[in-house]
Amino acid sequence: GYLLKSQFSLKDLHDKIAAQLGAPASAPGAASAPRSATGGTPAPERPSAETDADPGTGVGGAPEAGGQASGQGRNPKSAPEAVAPAAPVPDAAAGAAAGGEEVALEDEPLPDNFEQLKPIMTRSQIKERIDATEELRAFSPTVAVMLKLTANPRCTIDQIVRAVGRDHAIALKLLKLANSAAYSRGEPVDSVRNAILRIGLKQLRQAVLNIGVIEHFSAVDLGPYMDIRLFWEHAIGCGLIAAGLAAAAESCDTDSAFTMGLLHDAGRLVLHERFGVDYDRVCRNARHLGMSLERIESRMLLLNHADVMDRLLHTWKFPTSLVNPIVFHHLTAGSIRGQAPRDLAQVATLGLANRYAHALLLGSSGNLMIYPTDDLLALLNLDDDAIEQVVAAAYEQTTDMKIALLNADTGGGWTQVRQELMQRCGVPIRPLFVATRPRTDALNLFLQQVRDPDEEATPNVAVVHLANVRERQRLSEMLIAAEQNAGVSALPTLVLSNKGHLGLEGRAETNRWIAQDALPIHIHHFVARLRQAITSQDTSAAA
Repeated sequence: GYLLKSQFSLKDLHDKIAAQLGAPASAPGAASAPRSATGGTPAPERPSAETDADPGTGVGGAPEAGGQASGQGRNPKSAPEAVAPAAPVPDAAAGAAAGGEEVALEDEPLPDNFEQLKPIMTRSQIKERIDATEELRAFSPTVAVMLKLTANPRCTIDQIVRAVGRDHAIALKLLKLANSAAYSRGEPVDSVRNAILRIGLKQLRQAVLNIGVIEHFSAVDLGPYMDIRLFWEHAIGCGLIAAGLAAAAESCDTDSAFTMGLLHDAGRLVLHERFGVDYDRVCRNARHLGMSLERIESRMLLLNHADVMDRLLHTWKFPTSLVNPIVFHHLTAGSIRGQAPRDLAQVATLGLANRYAHALLLGSSGNLMIYPTDDLLALLNLDDDAIEQVVAAAYEQTTDMKIALLNADTGGGWTQVRQELMQRCGVPIRPLFVATRPRTDALNLFLQQVRDPDEEATPNVAVVHLANVRERQRLSEMLIAAEQNAGVSALPTLVLSNKGHLGLEGRAETNRWIAQDALPIHIHHFVARLRQAITSQDTSAAA
């Protein structure tokens, strides 16, 4: 065993020695207070007295998301009020761990805005924590042996088959992986040798590392704001969508695309191990402010989860063509062109897959944002039919892959993010969506996950995605036409754009409840806005 100097305590030393001697780790009745990542002993954590607020009051509201609203027409009282930030509320991941209530991290005040956030420690202290990450690579003996073998260009199939044969659990996972959607190429394989041949020696190291990382983190407790089961569901879903998009766009090989998707957020698991309660603070503040988790990571830790994976993957000798997409997967199309021009297609493939996985509510990485997809769609130049085919298969493929890669005891009874959101809204959502490419727009895909299953019911809210100012007139006219086709008029409307400053034009903005918000948008804020719009219609009718 080992202890890190940066996190040393006498109790940990005692427990390590006791474990080696087979003695009890601590004396009977001796309870120890949880330690923070900085070594101090925080006040005992307790459930907050606050419960979930009414979604209509702006639960999870985001200052970053604009909160701008305008209302015109026959009932001035129907003009929306700003959806203000509220107390942090758990999503499905937090609800599973915290019983639907916020778990307080000491008695700390919550920030009013992004500018109030400060780094939790000095840059040198943060670097020391991250530099110790290499010590986390305590993979199982079989995984360690296979990583060593596959690093040797002279290794043979027979050597690898013998190594895998000593660990039936790894052998079974490789068989399931070879027969999964990410690697399946014809008839099912029924032997370890054939599974390795199908995956290929070149890609085997990636496959083994995938298994090793999941094994290492499959049973960790990520605190009140993340759920390890939902985390891996999101990662697997992203990997499968990335593999499908890669095949359709011919941007990279599907095996590498799947690996990129599976590992793209793994840096968050490392940050949780390295910073403990302090990383819970990061998640808590992101939830409270309604901002993306990577932005709060960069503010409070001076780096984000992608930076951590940049270090790890280079240590593990992964090729740059695979590392860059993971490091840059949160960037916009313009930023990708500037920072990774040689890997443009690969980065766009992973970035788009991640945004679709968020929109489809495939698990949760702890980051509760819905991102626009129009800029990345333009980079890949994929037609809507190809994308729809990939998206349509994602849920079933993710379910199959969860069984292949995760332990059996984590496969059932998972909290469904969609159910949590629908309960949060409290009213049926029947959206009328208008955008340039509605079929493949992430906002529309998200709305389809939370919409009322009654397909025959009349729409009760409109959502318009304005990617740029040039679309205002055309989409305003499209909204009116869509309402006429649906037999409704002047639906309460939420207009989403990159800065939240764009609105409708002409007849479309007359006698209509209108709210404007910026992208990306926090899913709690999005649902709160939808509820606010829908209930505004009911209030107007009653008046």
